[in-house]
Amino acid sequence: KIWDVFRTRFTQRPLSKERGYKPGFFSFNVTGGRCEACRGDGAETVEMQFLADVVFSCPECQGRRFVGPVLDVRYMGLDIAGVLELTARQAAQHFADDALISRALRPMLDVGLGYLRLGQPLNTLSGGEAQRLKLAEALLRASPGSLLVFDEPTAGLHTNDVAPLMQVLDDLVERGDTVIVVEHDMQVAAHADHVIDLGPGAGSEGGKLVAKGTPEQVAKKKSSQTAPYLARALGTEPKSARNGRRKKADEKSPPLLEIRIAGAREHNLKNVTVHIPRDELVVLTGPSGSGKSTLAFDVLFAEGQRRYLETLSPYARQYMPQLPRPSVDQVVGVPPSVSLEQRMTRAGANSTVATVTEVSHYLRLIWARIGVLHCVDCDVPITARPASQLAGDLKRRFGPKKVTLLAPVVRGRKGIHRELFRKAMKDGFAEARIDGEIRKLEAGMKLDRYTEHDVELVVGRAPAKSGALLELLEKALKLGDGAAWALAGKDEVQLSSKRACPSCGVGYPELDPRFFSFNTNGPSKGGSAISAIRPAFLRWHAA
Repeated sequence: KIWDVFRTRFTQRPLSKERGYKPGFFSFNVTGGRCEACRGDGAETVEMQFLADVVFSCPECQGRRFVGPVLDVRYMGLDIAGVLELTARQAAQHFADDALISRALRPMLDVGLGYLRLGQPLNTLSGGEAQRLKLAEALLRASPGSLLVFDEPTAGLHTNDVAPLMQVLDDLVERGDTVIVVEHDMQVAAHADHVIDLGPGAGSEGGKLVAKGTPEQVAKKKSSQTAPYLARALGTEPKSARNGRRKKADEKSPPLLEIRIAGAREHNLKNVTVHIPRDELVVLTGPSGSGKSTLAFDVLFAEGQRRYLETLSPYARQYMPQLPRPSVDQVVGVPPSVSLEQRMTRAGANSTVATVTEVSHYLRLIWARIGVLHCVDCDVPITARPASQLAGDLKRRFGPKKVTLLAPVVRGRKGIHRELFRKAMKDGFAEARIDGEIRKLEAGMKLDRYTEHDVELVVGRAPAKSGALLELLEKALKLGDGAAWALAGKDEVQLSSKRACPSCGVGYPELDPRFFSFNTNGPSKGGSAISAIRPAFLRWHAA
């Protein structure tokens, strides 16, 4: 909750009071000072279908989460984005004179998380870091004399991280707290004042009190399965037990470094059993038709591929070609496998070296997400523009004409969209432009399921110079996720609060990696394809 403290501090600055900034203005969850391009995330994620998702810094805020006037406000020499870049240890040093901030940071330092940045996303933390962060939060909330119950606080922690955790728990006990820990780590159990051992087994074999007392007392109980391990952690394990454990370790078989195929009978193989060494170059030889390819591809690779596909979700598995299960008794020790066969499926004219190697997927992503969009008419980079500026552009363009404002809600998507129309009518909309034609909404209305549609709801009509235009435009931009269309007779213009030309005010749609594919149409304009994405429209700068 330290962020609440920082937001309060920034709101109290003279410049914030002068401009009327509230605490929400310094939050990346509320519209105001945050970057609207990434909605305060600082990064954008692009789904790559069956490839791993790609995450990159927001091109507008460069990962800082905040843009614009909010960065003018400073507290002790730092703006709000600069505070997020500090580690907990750096923040404690920089804001040492602020008692409230220092107190809030102390638990993070105590549990060994001083190296974490204050703006670090939670989904990037390891399991151990997340566990300790929850512990720091609990320490901040707990008052002396509390009962604190922890469920395996060492989960995900390295052995070196357990010692500072034990120190924190000791400090809690010394200040008068009662600490109960559910734990399997014997290092923690050996450190405890009192141990309660339940069992003797798990599930239906458990639920009984096996032993209780100090760690030394429990370690001597012969009825406890925990006792030998606790004794080892205490260093009181009998010498005979240590020698027996070493002997068992010496007698263990060497690690599996081979692939074993037993009873292969695929095609013309006659119950072949073979051991193939791992981490070595192995050659299968023999006359043509002797079964070399059958053993390598139809038995070994087929089994390896089948095991790999079992790890995928049923949804992804349905799109993957799967080899039939080979006729073999056993295949052991197969790692993840790749096969390169002599034959190659004939590809279409749109298949290239780049598409086969999947390089094109990332090139399309670079142009769509990192590229700098330029206006096709003015040849200047497009930027974000507030609704008030867009309304001014419409007044200059249309003069006294009446303007119809549309909010795009469906872009190039197949489906009947019955629920969309039903909800729109419920919300008070009476018309929509569907695939370039303005139509009245009717009960039970639906579209062709297998055709890609563009649907824009008619938000309202108002003279370009009237005060009602701005209100309608803000509503259209909100419904269209920052995009809108303005019509005046046959003249129409696309608007965008996120991607608009600062010179002529024309808006552009969000670029999709599919626009740079041989197999997909480009962005649509009123239901028809844009003439071309010419070089002036998009330039990619290596920097």
